[in-house]
Amino acid sequence: EPMTAATFEADLWPPALDRARRHGDANIRKLYGRWLALSGQPEALSILTAQRRDTDPLVREGAILSLGLSAQAPA
Repeated sequence: EPMTAATFEADLWPPALDRARRHGDANIRKLYGRWLALSGQPEALSILTAQRRDTDPLVREGAILSLGLSAQAPA
């Protein structure tokens, strides 16, 4: 069954969550990318694309997988 775009509701998420984008722990950055893909966050595609250039291979690989999960990902 194809994924449908999630409706992102910013008020459901803590404002500080965006700090995970530049966290020192690569696993946190990877999981942030997964959250972006699944939450329907409007900037997910551009942030995940940027994560593909992360210094850590764990984050780069996670970004590619998350892009595949994202309903915003190009076909």
